[in-house]
Amino acid sequence: MIDAIQRLGIDHHFHHEIEQVLQRQFMLSANGNGFHNYDLHEVALRFRLLRQEGYFVPAGVFNRFRDREGSFRHELCRDIKGLIELYEASQLGIDGEDILDEAREFSSQSLRKWRMAKVDLFSDRAIRNTLDQPFHKSLSRFTARNLLGTDFQGTNGWINILQELAKMDFNLVQSLHQKEIAHISNWWKQLGLAKELEFARDQPMKWYIWSMACLTDPTLSEQRIDLTKPISLIYIIDDIFDVYGTLDELTLFVQVVESWDYAASDKLPYYMKICFKALDDITNEISQKV
Repeated sequence: MIDAIQRLGIDHHFHHEIEQVLQRQFMLSANGNGFHNYDLHEVALRFRLLRQEGYFVPAGVFNRFRDREGSFRHELCRDIKGLIELYEASQLGIDGEDILDEAREFSSQSLRKWRMAKVDLFSDRAIRNTLDQPFHKSLSRFTARNLLGTDFQGTNGWINILQELAKMDFNLVQSLHQKEIAHISNWWKQLGLAKELEFARDQPMKWYIWSMACLTDPTLSEQRIDLTKPISLIYIIDDIFDVYGTLDELTLFVQVVESWDYAASDKLPYYMKICFKALDDITNEISQKV
């Protein structure tokens, strides 16, 4: 159920409950009772859910799925669900965990063979989504829409209830993001840098996406808006350095920023002066909130 909740992008409603369940599962695994009696799908799923929330589970839990030569057992190739979850789990490996590197290679090759064998539509979609967008390397807010249809359909009533909740939540959060985008667009227009610095990028939507990806919790609306502002200045200053400024002007700009003396900005050319003013204003605005 936790996996479904997270994939549907509604885990922000159940933070406390998810934490309680995972903490209990971690205690069981620490006592040696959490993984021994489960199949590949269950072990890999528990491993991933715990690791992605910061609980360290040793990669050795997958050793019992290897043969005497140290390779993953051939019969595991028949378990599509297990292979999918093994591939997902392998994305959370750290340096030196060779078994997870082997797990990623073994599961990806096996899943690609299944696709070539022309499996049913449901399995083919699940395999493609896993290989293209493993959960740990994607954002549920972007991928949840693909799962509101058939991927989670089943006889379990709670799955259908979660789907309905996810649909309502998706629309509410989408409306929230639209309001944030409108706010950022108005701020950027009023700032006037796009008009004054015609050589620079004018991409407020792109800059907002960075904030939306970093701060996914819907309650962090103000923080997303605030984060987008310095991100926009990073792009503008990058364009000043890469596209427009001379070496002497750039050297002077660096000196002014390092001294952080607004009076010293009078030495700057106009286009740099207004950029530094925007940077100073944004910094002061955020620091006052902090």
